[in-house]
Amino acid sequence: MSTEVAEYWEDDSEGKAGIILSGGERIEADLVVAADGIRSPARKYVLGYSDKPKPSGYAVYRAWFDAAEQGVDKDPMTSYMCKDGDVFHGWIGQDVHMLTSSSHGGKTISWVITHKDDTELQDIWSFPGKMEDVLEVVKGWDPRCAAMLSKAPSCIDWKLIVHDPLPTWISKSARVILIGDAAHPFLPTSVQGASQAIEDGVTLAVVLQLAGKGQVTLAVKAWENLRYQRVRKSQLMGEAVRDKWHRVKPGDRGEDLDMPRPEWLFGFDAEAHAYSSYEDTANEIAQNGYRLPTLPPS
Repeated sequence: MSTEVAEYWEDDSEGKAGIILSGGERIEADLVVAADGIRSPARKYVLGYSDKPKPSGYAVYRAWFDAAEQGVDKDPMTSYMCKDGDVFHGWIGQDVHMLTSSSHGGKTISWVITHKDDTELQDIWSFPGKMEDVLEVVKGWDPRCAAMLSKAPSCIDWKLIVHDPLPTWISKSARVILIGDAAHPFLPTSVQGASQAIEDGVTLAVVLQLAGKGQVTLAVKAWENLRYQRVRKSQLMGEAVRDKWHRVKPGDRGEDLDMPRPEWLFGFDAEAHAYSSYEDTANEIAQNGYRLPTLPPS
């Protein structure tokens, strides 16, 4: 752990792939799964070129903290976050919104404020946030907003970066793959970044199990086929929610701005889908070859 990967490699003749660590150690495997985040070094190896990030025009103030340590449960202006287990609340203003949630039965609090940011993109995307700047954003809002924000011992200001959808998540030899944010970063308004990464992992586990050790590359191609359009559709929903929230007008009703919960997204069983779909998908690839996935309509 905590060791830098210096290089990725594949050997078609041996049916192997692996990594070379910064210290020179060479590690071999049947498959390399690069879950190395939005700044993924593996992305260049998989694509064959450097995928440049782009500023989204927005940034987020974010904080996570213990509710009891910060007195959230004792303050009548904030205790509503701790009384009914895990809860979620949101406030929407002109080109800005605030979301706050509790987890672990109301013991942990997190909040995020998405705001406009027109600064130039630099190598560093995350900075310590200034609470006076954060509070200025919600000046004149529901007083519970400032009360909750003030409970955080610190926060970060994180520039939201976007990438064009990658044409593929798998290397030429299909033995190095990108997963999670390395393959498909999400906006916070999708509320799907972690969920889709988990679905990636579950689906990959199933197809590798069904394919067996001798069919790793077929399994990987089937995995991308099963995941690609669903992930992009989920990303598009997050983009639509962001645009809707940041174009709110006086008179818009709360129910019109609710976070969508479509059945295709929230009622989906990735494991069951992989088990039921793998054979047909793998047979199609084996018989007709593999074609790169296509993007769904935006």
